[in-house]
Amino acid sequence: MGCIEARPSNSEEFAIENAELGLCFDKVNPLQVDLVLRKFSYNNKLNQGQLERTSGILGFRICNYGLNLKISDLWNKLRSRDGDINLEDVLIIGILLSKGKPEIKARLFFQIFDVGSQNIIEIDIIREKIEKIIDISLETLGRLVVTGQSIHSNEIKNRMYIEELKKAKRYCVDEVTGWFGENANEESWINTICNYEKGALLEARGWRNFLKRLADEKINANHIKEQKSGNQ
Repeated sequence: MGCIEARPSNSEEFAIENAELGLCFDKVNPLQVDLVLRKFSYNNKLNQGQLERTSGILGFRICNYGLNLKISDLWNKLRSRDGDINLEDVLIIGILLSKGKPEIKARLFFQIFDVGSQNIIEIDIIREKIEKIIDISLETLGRLVVTGQSIHSNEIKNRMYIEELKKAKRYCVDEVTGWFGENANEESWINTICNYEKGALLEARGWRNFLKRLADEKINANHIKEQKSGNQ
């Protein structure tokens, strides 16, 4: 059983989720993703040859095909000047999009972020990693949409949707970071991150839906404030 299933909240979200399927990470489980990527990486990086090899083993896509015309662009934008890709970035993408139990995904994320294997992540690192997961869920994966991929896919609407959600990023980072104390061990990390909507934040769409809720709340709050000001 994987993370909680839910229908896309709007047509823009449907378009992103449809585009994400083009990467084909949904056909593997997160443990496979973690094992294979770690095995073939070197110094926490993946060069082109290693990316191609892991793609061949796991079956995820690294080149454009059919109507999935922004896959190559996704990987190219993740490359450093030397052409390598940060292992952590690929792990985050793969784990978010793979099919698996929230608890397993949460444990893998903790192990990735607990670089020193001390069973502790300090709050500043938690904030940094939450921000990175949001950026990948929103900016990296959100821009896979190509007009015509589905009846809901429209690049202009997609860009507007992403910009709308970006306005709530700071509130999202603050709220999620606030769920933790000064730090988190593996158990508290898993319990806390899995507690929201039955593990919704272990999927990219869960982060976007969270951002959408916060963005809507902010808009409504501002609207109420404007109404009160106008009545004075």
